[in-house]
Amino acid sequence: MHNSINTLSIRFRPDGFSLSFTDDQNNTITSRFVECKPFELSASALTDILRGQAEITSNTFAFEVTCETLPYIFVPDDLFMHEYSNTYLEFAGEKKTENNRTLYNQLNIWKTNNVFVLPESLYQAIMQFAGNIPVQHHLTELIRAYALETVTSDAMFIYCNNDHIDVIVIKDRKPVLINSFKASTPEDIAYYALLFMQETGMNADTCKINVLNNSNVENISSVLKKHATDCTEVSVKN
Repeated sequence: MHNSINTLSIRFRPDGFSLSFTDDQNNTITSRFVECKPFELSASALTDILRGQAEITSNTFAFEVTCETLPYIFVPDDLFMHEYSNTYLEFAGEKKTENNRTLYNQLNIWKTNNVFVLPESLYQAIMQFAGNIPVQHHLTELIRAYALETVTSDAMFIYCNNDHIDVIVIKDRKPVLINSFKASTPEDIAYYALLFMQETGMNADTCKINVLNNSNVENISSVLKKHATDCTEVSVKN
């Protein structure tokens, strides 16, 4: 008899965290969101909240932890040395303090590394309930889930947050742009998409534009499709 192992995915963002169970085929079984301020709470306060969630205290399962956080910086393998991670982040405007923890994810297929920071209190709370497991940045998850597996032509991924967007532009299956920009309205997002298509020499009629994690995705798509015909909608696991 085949015994499937469920995975509990916990995704932290500034306004709370989501808890999602998936089966071994990556189908969502249950998912819900808990409102709090995980980037501001002490480690003990956040640990207490996490221990109060039935999903975390239930049966044996695998853990995945993802964090939506700024800043981040992608450093190619030939320039990357993990002991200089804090120095790389200084280029992204982040000074190392005792209150934050520098982490990085390797993306071997692109031969690059995503360097980012977490509040030290959040990191300690994660270690308390999940042990010493890898913590994924949300763009690392996006790239692994979509950009590396589904892209066969030039594409743009726009991940929407409350007040900014993360943009990934891929040409010839390689990244030519990964950065964040202040934007919130469909018009703002469409402006950046069209600007980066122009700056990177992409064809507006054949570039696949993927808008993720936005309740206004239909409005964004409507604005984009006035100028780019191949705008697809992709949902993410929240």
